[in-house]
Amino acid sequence: MEQKDVNKNYKVKLFWSLALTLGMPIGLAMLLVGLLADSGDFRWVLAAPGIALLAVGFYGCPIIWTNSFATAKRMKSLYHLIEGNDMVSIVSLSQSTGLRTRDILSLVRKLISERYLPNYAINSEFTMVYDKTKLVDPKSNINHGLVGSLATEQKKCTNCGADVTLKNGVGKCDYCGRVTKL
Repeated sequence: MEQKDVNKNYKVKLFWSLALTLGMPIGLAMLLVGLLADSGDFRWVLAAPGIALLAVGFYGCPIIWTNSFATAKRMKSLYHLIEGNDMVSIVSLSQSTGLRTRDILSLVRKLISERYLPNYAINSEFTMVYDKTKLVDPKSNINHGLVGSLATEQKKCTNCGADVTLKNGVGKCDYCGRVTKL
């Protein structure tokens, strides 16, 4: 299976978003020129496509910018955060992008299913995204010392509330000794 280019997808969605945005004023101009023209048949040669461009731009423009282009932009930024790393925490992706973890999971699933990240998978606990070709034991959430290890993360201890630094998804509280996991 061939890997698809997320940047190409982004550019295509951007092109169509801009095209529909430009369709509104161009359609309005064509409609006005067509309606103000003196000859009867020539009026509809410009007015009819003007009406069509205006309608498609008016209704399609908000939809393509908010749904299609926005999703492509999020997928592109998420792709660049994941690609090249052997394992990435869903929580760290959520913190980096400002999106909810369930939205991150949905976008990562889409990136994987649409072959933008064909060698990646989500572990069974839905906490990590990992490269299937490099990770030995994906259930354990352990990176096995591979290049691109996880960044450290901060989390509150569930026992005493102190800050705990997690490395590779695991950390030990300096105050009470409790082991904390993602």
